[in-house]
Amino acid sequence: MKTGKIDAIGFTALVCVVGLAYFGLIHGQTHRLSALRESSAKLTRVVLSNDGLEKVLDEERADVKPLRDKLDKYTGTFVGRNEIEGFLRQFAADADTLGVSVSLLRPGEIAKDGQYGYAPIDVHLEGAFAGVYALLHSLEYGRSFALIGALTVQCEPGKDVCQATLTINVFLKPDEGA
Repeated sequence: MKTGKIDAIGFTALVCVVGLAYFGLIHGQTHRLSALRESSAKLTRVVLSNDGLEKVLDEERADVKPLRDKLDKYTGTFVGRNEIEGFLRQFAADADTLGVSVSLLRPGEIAKDGQYGYAPIDVHLEGAFAGVYALLHSLEYGRSFALIGALTVQCEPGKDVCQATLTINVFLKPDEGA
């Protein structure tokens, strides 16, 4: 009986050891599997949020593209430093064609507005109101990107003669700014 008791105690001990080992392995693997599932869920959330972020970025890029195209169109009309003289000649020729006399055409120092440089040009004009207006209009909507600043117009009552004093700011190509 002694052998039977030892065998029963040994068998019970063996079953307990095997059971504990199995439980330890299963519990460890279950714990590890749970950690892997949590990690996978985190990665899935990150991937989904990045996909959402990519979608938002794509939408933003689509919104910015027309603005970028407009900016490229405008900066394409900027003149180079070596083209300012040509701009002045063309302006004088346009004035002559419209019957407007130019008595002052003085370029100033290159200045900077944000990331773009510009050349201010002081101008004095005299002529019929329609001609002066057409010349100023051609500046605002012409071949080169130029803004009119500090404009003063005086017309004599009863006469069709106007005098205009203004500053034309001719924008320079981005790599040629101040």
